[in-house]
Amino acid sequence: EGRARLRAFLDQVEVFGDLEEYQKDAIGYASQVKMYRTGDVVCRQGDVAPDCFYVIYHGSVGAYKKGEKEAVSLFGKTEMYGSTDEHNVARQPFTVLAEETALVLFVPAEKYSRALEMDHEPTPEPSEKDPNDSEKGPNDSE
Repeated sequence: EGRARLRAFLDQVEVFGDLEEYQKDAIGYASQVKMYRTGDVVCRQGDVAPDCFYVIYHGSVGAYKKGEKEAVSLFGKTEMYGSTDEHNVARQPFTVLAEETALVLFVPAEKYSRALEMDHEPTPEPSEKDPNDSEKGPNDSE
């Protein structure tokens, strides 16, 4: 049920709009949802940015410049913050705070890039033959 809700959410996010369902599934499996209470810090200005971007799943967050009382930007449900470029190693330009209780989806940029490169649904790995399987080969005796 949780995966179905996450898939429905990803369908609403603009950056994922043109992706195939299996690509969204790959992103969903690689992502992590974290909860923040009002005033909690999602990331601090000047910190090295992790190789991920953030999508607001529920609630809202604000981006603040050091020393400023008002948010430079507010991000609400389905909006994203950060870079989708896995090679973008930079410092956080803002401190991001939860404006209210917020659920934030962390999407690893590398996994996002890999999902974009997928051109077909992954095929499942062949499973090992069950040793208790009743089928016998041509050389098996009864």
